[in-house]
Amino acid sequence: MSIGVLGAKTRMTAKLRRYDPSFSYDYFEGKALSLLRMIVYADNPSEYIQYEGTELPASF
Repeated sequence: MSIGVLGAKTRMTAKLRRYDPSFSYDYFEGKALSLLRMIVYADNPSEYIQYEGTELPASF
């Protein structure tokens, strides 16, 4: 990983642990990627309440 990514990971973890002491960046990253995969591979992404936008190009 690059230093910028590691720095962002550390800063984000420190800030969010103030609100949730059990916050895990790795868990957060896994959940975010899982949601992204569900939306990208969906036949109709607009069915997901988390997605607002136009139809995704077929290249996705």
